[in-house]
Amino acid sequence: MLNALATIRARGVDLAVIETVGRRRDRPVSAAGNLAGRLIELERVEVRDNFGRRGVPVVGWHDNESLEAPLSALATWRRRARGRVAR
Repeated sequence: MLNALATIRARGVDLAVIETVGRRRDRPVSAAGNLAGRLIELERVEVRDNFGRRGVPVVGWHDNESLEAPLSALATWRRRARGRVAR
C-alpha cells in the first residue's frame, strides 16, 4: 500500500495521509512487549518521514477526537507548503 501511495504521488496526484493513532496501553506489558511497541513506533516514524520527503502531509487522528482536528492540521500544512512542494 505504501508503494502504491508513493507511486500515485510521483504521478503528481495531490495526496494526504491521515494516520490513525490508537490509545497507549495503561497496563504494563512485558519487556518484549515494550520492545515491540518501540519498534512499531520507529517504523511509523520512518513511514511518516518517507512521505514527508515526497511532499505528502501526514497528520495523526487519535481515536478520541473528531476528524475535524486532523483535517484542520492538514489545511494548515497545505497553506504553509503552498508553492514549496516538489513533485
